[in-house]
Amino acid sequence: WHIPSAETLTTRQFLNLVSGAAGTKLKIRSASKFFVSVLGIFSPIMRELKEMMYQWENDYVVDHSKFMNTFEFETTPHAEAIRRTLDWYRQKL
Repeated sequence: WHIPSAETLTTRQFLNLVSGAAGTKLKIRSASKFFVSVLGIFSPIMRELKEMMYQWENDYVVDHSKFMNTFEFETTPHAEAIRRTLDWYRQKL
């Protein structure tokens, strides 16, 4: 089973929500497979990232309908979760 999540967004859409809520300007860059491969020589984490790049290169959407049909569960919308997280973070600074 997959744990439920709010509406499906691309990574770019999610990061735009975060930057908008944080009041910052967003600059997104991506790393090529070759670059990640080179970094993987020195970093085990980057080596693992290369194997998981398909999740960022193609649509990767999971279906949580089985869970939702079995349990009463309500997801938190992304904008609200981001706002709460930023509020918490700012209080901890």
